[in-house]
Amino acid sequence: FPPDLSIDDIIINDSDIIIRLLSTKPNCKCPNCGRTTGRVHSQYPRTLKDLPVMDKKTVICLQTRKFFCDNPDCNTKIFTERFKSLIKSYARKTDRLNKYLEFLGFAVSAEVGSILSKQILADVSLDSMLRLIKQTEQTINTDYQYIGIDDWAIRKGHKYCTLICDLVTKRPIDILPDRSYET
Repeated sequence: FPPDLSIDDIIINDSDIIIRLLSTKPNCKCPNCGRTTGRVHSQYPRTLKDLPVMDKKTVICLQTRKFFCDNPDCNTKIFTERFKSLIKSYARKTDRLNKYLEFLGFAVSAEVGSILSKQILADVSLDSMLRLIKQTEQTINTDYQYIGIDDWAIRKGHKYCTLICDLVTKRPIDILPDRSYET
């Protein structure tokens, strides 16, 4: 775990491993203005799914704190501490599990990925798998030696699309919504 978290308790039963984590950071930066504060407003538990361990579901119960922002010019009066090395804001799964599911979704279809995720004890719906794939940042390669451009009719005489593909790797680069010069 990241150095700013400590393990409070580990509960192991027949089907689950529950890990309770506490934050050890003495203060936190406001996400809006960047000012550091140590005044705690409140705390609440967050429940996160993680990769399974020894064929058991792993659940992380993270005790998260809310802080006051003491900057009078900042619009944010109360904010929640962030854990950039473990999870994103509002996430219900750890970054490790998301990376694995992302790899699974790209390796097979989202539907098959959803079925396989149940086998690794991380129940993820088809819609969640699609959302995860769509949110993935794609690296755009602009170093193409040869490209091919082709248009085809979705509905003859009414709707046309254009496909641009890399002729060396035979992979699509982009699909354009029409075949106009401007697009």
